[in-house]
Amino acid sequence: MKDLTRISVLLIAFWLSTAASTLGRLEKAFEALSVYDYFRAKDFFYRSLKSDSAAAAYGLSVIYSRNDNPFTQLDSADKYIKIAEERWLDLDEKTRGEYRAFGLDSLVISTQATKVDSLFYSLVLKKPSIDLWMKFIDRHDDVYYRHQAIDHRNKLVFDEVKSINTADAFLNFMETYPDSKEHAQAKKLYTARIFDEITSDGSVDSYQAFLLAHPESPYRPQAEQAIYSLSTQSGSVEDYSSFIKENPGNPFLDQAWRKIYAMEVREINAKTIAAFTLSYPNYPFMEELKMEFEMAVTRYYPVTDGDYWGFIDEGGNLAIDLKFEWVEDFQDGIAMAGIAEGTTYIDKSGKEIIRERLDDGFAFSNGFAIVEKDGLYGIINRLGQFVLVPSYDDIGENSEGLFYVEKDGRYGYVNELGYEIIPLKYADALDFHMGVAVVTNDTDKKALINIRGEEITAFEYDWIESFSSFDLPARYRVNEQFGLIDRGGIVLTDTVYRALGEFNDGYILAASADRYGFLNNKGDTVVQFRYTFSKQALAESKFAAGHAKVYQGSKVGIIDSTGKKVFPAIFEDVGLYQGVRIPVKKRRKWGYADLEIDLVIPYDYSLAENFRDSVAIVSKGEFYGIIDTNGTEVIDIVYEDLSWVDDTLLLAKDSLFGLISLTEDTLVRFEYQDASLINERVIKFLKEDFRPVYFDFRKKQFLRKEDSLQIE
Repeated sequence: MKDLTRISVLLIAFWLSTAASTLGRLEKAFEALSVYDYFRAKDFFYRSLKSDSAAAAYGLSVIYSRNDNPFTQLDSADKYIKIAEERWLDLDEKTRGEYRAFGLDSLVISTQATKVDSLFYSLVLKKPSIDLWMKFIDRHDDVYYRHQAIDHRNKLVFDEVKSINTADAFLNFMETYPDSKEHAQAKKLYTARIFDEITSDGSVDSYQAFLLAHPESPYRPQAEQAIYSLSTQSGSVEDYSSFIKENPGNPFLDQAWRKIYAMEVREINAKTIAAFTLSYPNYPFMEELKMEFEMAVTRYYPVTDGDYWGFIDEGGNLAIDLKFEWVEDFQDGIAMAGIAEGTTYIDKSGKEIIRERLDDGFAFSNGFAIVEKDGLYGIINRLGQFVLVPSYDDIGENSEGLFYVEKDGRYGYVNELGYEIIPLKYADALDFHMGVAVVTNDTDKKALINIRGEEITAFEYDWIESFSSFDLPARYRVNEQFGLIDRGGIVLTDTVYRALGEFNDGYILAASADRYGFLNNKGDTVVQFRYTFSKQALAESKFAAGHAKVYQGSKVGIIDSTGKKVFPAIFEDVGLYQGVRIPVKKRRKWGYADLEIDLVIPYDYSLAENFRDSVAIVSKGEFYGIIDTNGTEVIDIVYEDLSWVDDTLLLAKDSLFGLISLTEDTLVRFEYQDASLINERVIKFLKEDFRPVYFDFRKKQFLRKEDSLQIE
């Protein structure tokens, strides 16, 4: 027993001496670390790893994390701080108390772990990659740096996905990183790519397949617009009818019906409207058709008593009471009118079609009107309903079913249903013409887009004009030089011309240096560049009825479309090559030559118009009259102004305006401030107080009896 007791005492003494020895090494290690003696500290910490692993691992992590010693190694710093964190959890309270004597506790270890994470974060941040961020996220636990690393990782992955730019790539990103900051943008791009990929062939079937698979997509309006455009691109009644039959839910059905109506009823009259009603009994706008019928058979004219305005019909009867502050002419069966509260719209019964009080508006066109309220613009239909509530800074006219709109300096397009079909992303935009519109980017460069919003050309033009015909190209300009481009975005001529005129008769003036000739609609030269270019030539040298006047030096002649001279360039100016008498100018006076270029009426006039049948308007000084083909005055040259009403009547001004015949009979006395032809049978005269009166020149009577026709 004594021997056993003695052995136990010796063992306890050995353990105590060993413990004291290890604690001593640890104390020396921390002392060396405190005075930056990294060699001694590292040695003591390594020798303490087995017995005091938590404290020794912490110390080694500190040494390896600092950059003021030769042992700097972040991987090792990370390795040992993780050991320290793990072993600390296994320590009893007594050992933890002993370590606290060295200034070591769980907070200090946690702080060192955060520092190591920070150093690793900074290192990856200098040269980031997806793999490095992934490794950081896997190995480092600090909440702040982990979240930051996840954000960086997600951004890099998203950038890579965007470069791949497929729907599958975006979908995979959303599923893999559902909480990423990029998730919303990924979803938006995914939606766009789904639309693009399914409809990549641009066929009606593909757009219909898209709608079937993704009925709630924000690209539904574009798909519906595309189906409508593609199904009806020929513009035939048959295509519009097929579209209506095959797409019963498409929002463009109404527009298709209106197109059919517009094509079938070329002239609005009782006969054509009745025939259309019989041919299309399912036409959804029969009430509008009745209004069209009313508009076709009866014309209304604005009148006033000096205070208020109303309308009379073509029989001179008061059709709408004089109760408005002002009125505009009827368009599409609707007229604008002024009331005390602002602007309104009325139908032919005088009833207001809209309850909303507006600040201003524009006339109806193609079934819609642009209105203004509180400085913003919207759109109403002929029923007075808002297609688009006033919310835009600017709205263009209805052009091919689309309106350009502007908000906060950005332009896009809405359709007749008020849907935003082409996003507001342009610095400027123009109306659609022939299926194409000109848009501008933030560098003020122009490009062409189609009605689906697809960019037909790059943004590389300083100017492009709107297309005027399916058969004619448009002019464009780059660096002050001009060329021609077709509706498909194909450049027909490079910018080799200093100026291009306007197409007339299928030909366009083209100038290079100081000479000009003519091109056809393909951009081919059809008349050689042999004529003298000037601003006057640009404005006046154009084809009409197969002939054009051309400038050679200061002289003017006439050529045909082959470039053959019809009149030599011996005149100061010439009129149109039509009829048997052609106006010609020499020595600052006008006369007339026959087709053989012989002068048949002397140079005696300040101005000479082309003959209208056997008579022409001419002037001497400031006065106008009529001559016949022999130069005999049919109407004395005594009037301040003359203009044709028809082949036998002229509006004339002799201080005031009146109406005369070719026999110089006065049909309306000269007592009006102004006069204008407003349709094929009615002239509007303005009295001294600018009140309008209307004269039916076919019946040769005023519409209202109280305006009392007076013939001298």
